[in-house]
Amino acid sequence: MRKNDMNLSVVSKYRGELFGISIVSIIIFHYFNDVEKFRQHDALFWIAKISNYMFGSIGVEVFLFLSGVGLYYSMCNNPDIKTFYIKRLKRVVIPYLFFGMAYWFIRDFVIYPKSFLRYVLDVLLVSFWTSGNKVFWYIAFILVAYMLFPFVFRLMNREINGKDASGVVCYSLCLAVVAFCAVISLLAQGYYENTEIAFARFPIILLGCRYGKKIRDKKPFGIEENLLAALGMMLVMTRMLIQYRVIDIDFNIPRRVTAFFFSVSLIFMLCFLLEKLRSQKFNQAMTTVGSYSLELFMTHVGVRSILLNCGFKLHRIIYFVSYILLSVVLSLILRLLSQKTLKLIK
Repeated sequence: MRKNDMNLSVVSKYRGELFGISIVSIIIFHYFNDVEKFRQHDALFWIAKISNYMFGSIGVEVFLFLSGVGLYYSMCNNPDIKTFYIKRLKRVVIPYLFFGMAYWFIRDFVIYPKSFLRYVLDVLLVSFWTSGNKVFWYIAFILVAYMLFPFVFRLMNREINGKDASGVVCYSLCLAVVAFCAVISLLAQGYYENTEIAFARFPIILLGCRYGKKIRDKKPFGIEENLLAALGMMLVMTRMLIQYRVIDIDFNIPRRVTAFFFSVSLIFMLCFLLEKLRSQKFNQAMTTVGSYSLELFMTHVGVRSILLNCGFKLHRIIYFVSYILLSVVLSLILRLLSQKTLKLIK
């Protein structure tokens, strides 16, 4: 595909690879966090520090953007809301319950003994929304996003004066979320700090829905895409220059705002690179990893949390490799258990 022939459908073409890359980047981000906490100021420390500041958890934004695209496709293929809810809930709730119940049992009864009521609230993810228990924040977030998505989908498919209104609706909703976050942060700063990891990320899944429509229609790259990509690059570079006092001002660009735009830049750049490289082995490896991204996320953050709470220094490469291998094995088991359960309840 020549550059002039490339259109937004390339995001759908490499969706599996992008999911794989995003979950790998999240694992690296967590490792670099541990490096920052426990290592001295050596070369790896500075690599971790710069990487975390420049990229941070950008893999999550990529993941959510792609999820928004996938949800749009799902609703287009079958607009029945009941079917949509059942399908999405099965995909998330069944593996989460298998792993989450085991994780919270270890956390709430073995490591930090708590009441049975607290265990139930943790398993049901209520504790994230009430007290900011962030281990499985993504599951709590995505379940709410699933519940709201059919209504967002309907709004995105409206027309104004016979013209597609998805752009107006998307960016209006994004601004509404930003305003909501601003109000919550002013009225309950502590609560917002505990939950902004989810609240501040609703805009990126809305943008994914917006682009689900454009990708499905095979729209060409245009002004909107160039503007989003340019803003993303500009914001991340400006944020770096401010951080390292090249630009000496007492202001920092909010990281979620930077990530919102930069994730789009990154997705487009990755698609371009994948299209140019066409490495079958790499693509297959990332697609395979991407197909287990949900399970890998849960097992990775769960195992990491338990080990950190038990005092393991996960910046040591032997511990890092060991817990990643354990996470992979648990992901395979989790997928197998989920599939067998789905067969039983059909």
